[in-house]
Amino acid sequence: MVSSKVFEISDDRKTLILAPSRNISSLSEDDVQLQWDDILGQLDSPGIEHVVFNFEKVNYFGSSMLEAMLYLWKRINPAGGKMAVCNVSETAAEILKLSKFDTIWPICDTLNDALESVNG
Repeated sequence: MVSSKVFEISDDRKTLILAPSRNISSLSEDDVQLQWDDILGQLDSPGIEHVVFNFEKVNYFGSSMLEAMLYLWKRINPAGGKMAVCNVSETAAEILKLSKFDTIWPICDTLNDALESVNG
């Protein structure tokens, strides 16, 4: 069985950039769980303070993604970390608004806008 990465992971200065490469139905999927552990490890790396979710390749996400986003935000927020989302589809923007997450994290048009938002 070939495992495909669910997240493309990169960083920019103090910011961890997570770009889902496909829709995620559950965070218990084996390939997601393996990457999740890697994401948490990188989040604990010295110098990483913020998180940006780039939804450029995903049109829709469900409650599992919202839970993951909230979990990461709760890990970075107490130390002053910021989070932003970018490149969301109309459907994804509606999900974020209905769940009131748009009041917590800025929804940015581009990755550069999101990076500026968190790195200020």
